Amino acid sequence: SANYTTIGGGFQNLVSNCQSTIAGGRNHTITGQHSFIGGGCNNTTGNCTYITVVGGQSNIAEASHTFIGGGRLNGIDDVASDASIVGGNTNCISGDANGMFIGGGCNNRITGEYIEYTFIGGGNGNCINGDCSNENGFSVIVGGCCNKTGGYSSFIGGGEFNQTVGCSAIVVGGTLNTASGACSFIGGGYCNNSSGLYL
Repeated sequence: SANYTTIGGGFQNLVSNCQSTIAGGRNHTITGQHSFIGGGCNNTTGNCTYITVVGGQSNIAEASHTFIGGGRLNGIDDVASDASIVGGNTNCISGDANGMFIGGGCNNRITGEYIEYTFIGGGNGNCINGDCSNENGFSVIVGGCCNKTGGYSSFIGGGEFNQTVGCSAIVVGGTLNTASGACSFIGGGYCNNSSGLYL
């Protein structure tokens, strides 16, 4: 049995592990210890511990020490520990790393490996993706649409369809700009490519 559990109210809520709480709402499920769902509907926390979903609709947080504030259809998978999604719609953190953050927006993704301490502030369709050949930790996308980082400690401020490839590369804004050299910089504009080193 699940000891020291609390369901404050609501409808068809389930807590199946110890020291967890559902404050209200409907159709919520908690299966891990020391977890909390505040309200909303159809939110789920996984088998890991210390998970918080404050509210919203159909949000899923599965890794330990993770947080979803609200919104709908946001997800954090079971290996993305210490990750947070504040809100928005259909945002996803999925990867074997720590400390990832999505503030809001729609359809933003942080996925893969070697993506520790990455940040997407908002926007639509932005992506930070990493693997063993493309380490992408400590990278930032503030906002915009369909921007993608592909280098360690790189930065995109906004705009659309911009990307970084080189490590420590920066694109402030604009459209279809690519910073492919290490420590390269593009302030804005259209279809620019900065491929040299240390500009």
